[in-house]
Amino acid sequence: MAKNDKLEFELGGNSHSLTMKKIYSGRTKIDIVIESEPIYVTLEVGTPQTIDAGENEQLYLELVSIKNFKADIIVKKVMKKKPLQTITTLSTVVEDQVIIGEKQEEGKAGQITPPPAEEKIKQDIKWLIMALIVVAGLIASFVIIKKGKDKYSFS
Repeated sequence: MAKNDKLEFELGGNSHSLTMKKIYSGRTKIDIVIESEPIYVTLEVGTPQTIDAGENEQLYLELVSIKNFKADIIVKKVMKKKPLQTITTLSTVVEDQVIIGEKQEEGKAGQITPPPAEEKIKQDIKWLIMALIVVAGLIASFVIIKKGKDKYSFS
């Protein structure tokens, strides 16, 4: 972008323009004006700035470099982060443990449902034990068959 060049854009539902007005002699900063209502900004290389543009949007500006009296500028529309909403949950205290957000059925007070991660670990352990039993059974079968063959061999 050269001096007096204009960049037209839309922000917050309104049309705006960004014009570079001045390049400083050290070639490390520039003056720009953003208009529909004039906003004057001095940008320095490597120092980004944000400008509020309504309730939900901001304008991000960063001067990347100045070469041959032309400025390389990043201009982005940024949505503001909305504050996190607080969600109210029910809590049930049972034997010094807190269960958040679980629905208690009648007649089941005091039962604790383990978190899904614990269930997965328990299931993995069950599968491991079953696999070990199968492997042990195969080894025992092999040993018994081998002893049977040795008993009847004529070598």
